Amino acid sequence: MQPCLVCQSPGPHGFHFGVISCRACAAFFRRAAFSKWNSLKCKSKMCNMNLNYCKPCRLQKCYAVGMETSNFQYHRDSHHNTKNTIMISRKSEIPKSFQSFVGRPEMILFWDSEKSTTNKTYVDVNFLIEGSTEIFRQPIMWQFYFITVAKWLMHFTEFEKLDMEVKLTILQTVWHVWQNLDHRSLMAFHQKNNPNFPKHHTISRTGVLLDKANVHFDASWLSDYPSREVGGFLRVPGNDNITEKLKSLDPTDIELTFMLAQLSFEYAGKRCQGKILETLEHFQNLLADDIHQYYTKELRIDNYFDRLAKLMKINNSIQKKIWEARPRMELAKVFNLIKLDFSHPEMFIDSGYN
Repeated sequence: MQPCLVCQSPGPHGFHFGVISCRACAAFFRRAAFSKWNSLKCKSKMCNMNLNYCKPCRLQKCYAVGMETSNFQYHRDSHHNTKNTIMISRKSEIPKSFQSFVGRPEMILFWDSEKSTTNKTYVDVNFLIEGSTEIFRQPIMWQFYFITVAKWLMHFTEFEKLDMEVKLTILQTVWHVWQNLDHRSLMAFHQKNNPNFPKHHTISRTGVLLDKANVHFDASWLSDYPSREVGGFLRVPGNDNITEKLKSLDPTDIELTFMLAQLSFEYAGKRCQGKILETLEHFQNLLADDIHQYYTKELRIDNYFDRLAKLMKINNSIQKKIWEARPRMELAKVFNLIKLDFSHPEMFIDSGYN
């Protein structure tokens, strides 16, 4: 098996950015290619380019073996814009209108809540479940059959040992929570390395830049209500604040991996019970030990509590927004705002669509 061309770690490895490399070197190159390390010289003046090297030298080694930035892809989801949220002063008087008197918004003022939607949009995700099952059964095919979270989870050794049913339960529970933090971290990284990046722009999971101010949200598949009202109803405020905190802390690859895993397992532990809960608690203990070893052994930092607390505060903020959005979805169900019917409804709990 061919070793990683950058760090020489033994295989098997995949084909990343034009060369055979391990996932760690590929992730480093993606984050460092447009960072300050690209213009800095060797930090230690004693780097051995075949074994150990600082970040600037490691980046130059990536370029030397043939890595290219031309095929970067950002597989991320976009989120709604919160910039246009209207802030109302506490001193403002509530307008005296009929909708205020009856306590129902104008968009559902004359809607018959007892009349169910006749034409529902059926979302069949059987192919996703089957695809993730194949990934779990054939880990050698990870590079070819890509389902983001399923692939990521399988790099956690303890997760790989679980029964198939438990794997699927955890995957269906955490995929949208994982994507939330993953997309925020991508936006923070992109904004930090592109200071002139407009705030009303975002990156889609296909790597396309979107101008949220000029994008029309077609909600006809989602609801019978006007798209503008539905988009405003589903929009979750405060995500920009999370992005700014991530940009300020600038977590390393290891720290971000810890945050993704800790957020996923803690959230799943609050939804799952029994043996799955015990397994997830065990996973979190392993994560705590791993991050301790990373700070004390690799970074040689003994007093890391303050930084770790700030990282955990970001995870807690994401979970808090999930809890705050639940009453909104319950209201949507009462007034039949959403006309979706899922083959696996448990997969979309807290996702913003069920």
